[in-house]
Amino acid sequence: GCSADYTVTRIWRADDLCGNSATAAQVITVQATPAAPPAQERHTDPSSMNVGYESGVRLYPNPTNGRIWIDLSAFSGEATSVFVFSEIGQLVWTYPEVVIDKEHILSLSLVESNARPGIYWVVVRSAKGSAVQRVILVE
Repeated sequence: GCSADYTVTRIWRADDLCGNSATAAQVITVQATPAAPPAQERHTDPSSMNVGYESGVRLYPNPTNGRIWIDLSAFSGEATSVFVFSEIGQLVWTYPEVVIDKEHILSLSLVESNARPGIYWVVVRSAKGSAVQRVILVE
């Protein structure tokens, strides 16, 4: 699950034709993603996901082949954070909390964030509420 940190330890062994062998341990630490969107935000109808913001968050182009522009004007004057999650809830990109100017357009390259083609969720959060929008990345 994603609710708690955990580690996975793998032991690897290599043998050659001369009878030599070696072992190595690989420790993988998985950290929980506390900023993952709650289950109720993972719907296919974006209009049902906007809590506190009737207009939601606007982004374009959608679908995109890499770069998107996120219009944060609805959050003007508020301390706001932006997160992008894969459709399975993995955090792909984050924009730290900043106070949004009157007209604030944020540019983001999903490709530069190592995102692969698929469905992503853009989550914009402030103290007054949140808005979620689905974006599709195509090849």
